[in-house]
Amino acid sequence: MSSFQVREKKEQSLTEQWFFRFLMGLIVIICLFFVANHYLNNIYDEVEEYRASLMSDRFVKSVGHIHQQWNMLGKTKVIKLDYYETSTTTKKIVVSMSKKGWPLNVEVDLANEIVSSELDCATLWTFFAESEEDRSETTDIIIAQEENACRFSWALKNLKHKTLRYDAVIGKISLETELI
Repeated sequence: MSSFQVREKKEQSLTEQWFFRFLMGLIVIICLFFVANHYLNNIYDEVEEYRASLMSDRFVKSVGHIHQQWNMLGKTKVIKLDYYETSTTTKKIVVSMSKKGWPLNVEVDLANEIVSSELDCATLWTFFAESEEDRSETTDIIIAQEENACRFSWALKNLKHKTLRYDAVIGKISLETELI
């Protein structure tokens, strides 16, 4: 081996050493991981927000539909409906109505047909907002019941808090967004 070859071998640049290549590759992989993780978390947050929006929209439409049925069926204190658990399975439900025709409570069709006329926000949410898929997924909806109203709230990752308020006496539904 000539002295030129020995000198050339000793003067190899840092980028030609295996440890440096390995370290740089590891740094690039870690950076890619963090960037991908950031984007995936944003997508997950958007999916959670969309799911909560979908459930609140379903609740609003269901309450409006029940009110229309109440008008069509003669403004009775209770109305009987078919509740679709899935696209192929149904069950009979009895909905207790307010004096102005807004849902107060939902019960599965009873033999004696006695339905509570007390407001039950959790049951209303279960029957009118959630689907079978929503029950299997975890969405943090906080249900608070006031004297004549329900509050359905959920927090979003972008420091917002949304609340769907349902006044069962007059049927007013409002969606409020506030910063935390």
